[in-house]
Amino acid sequence: MRCVPTGSCFSAILRKLSRSPNVIFFFNAMTVVEQIVPVEDISPRYEGYRRETLTLTWEERRQGHGKRRSDAGLEFAISLPGGTVLKGGDCMILEPERTIVRIQEAPEPVYIVRPKTPQEWASYAYHVGNRHQQVMIGDTELIFLQNPAVRSLFEQLHVPFETGERPFTAALANVGHSH
Repeated sequence: MRCVPTGSCFSAILRKLSRSPNVIFFFNAMTVVEQIVPVEDISPRYEGYRRETLTLTWEERRQGHGKRRSDAGLEFAISLPGGTVLKGGDCMILEPERTIVRIQEAPEPVYIVRPKTPQEWASYAYHVGNRHQQVMIGDTELIFLQNPAVRSLFEQLHVPFETGERPFTAALANVGHSH
């Protein structure tokens, strides 16, 4: 049996297997979430629904498709519109399971830089951005995910930094950016 690597291939295999009396099919249906609801928009009609959490890193919150498992072990899939980035407090309603899953932002290892002057703010952000590294901008600090490239840059430029752990959300995504 020949087929191209698409859904038609899977269908062809199922047709062939279904002709065999010795094959038992067992498919476990999985709920697919296609939209996010901010926690403040959860209506009273969901009052009796179980509440669970899903703790995700920055990279995981940027992935809008795939299988997920809540912190309590409930499995489901997500298929969100392109460009969707999950944030803490976003909710997913799983109707068949009568469950609301709320997103939590996972603490991640970060570098914390506290610029003292506007020139330092601009310089640090420029140098890290020029290397396509992501930055989170706070009121008094710049936060970067820990990785060897950022650490090496800070050491080369003699940028004072601390290490820590906190949820990370990049300031901007360079969608479609290239050189």
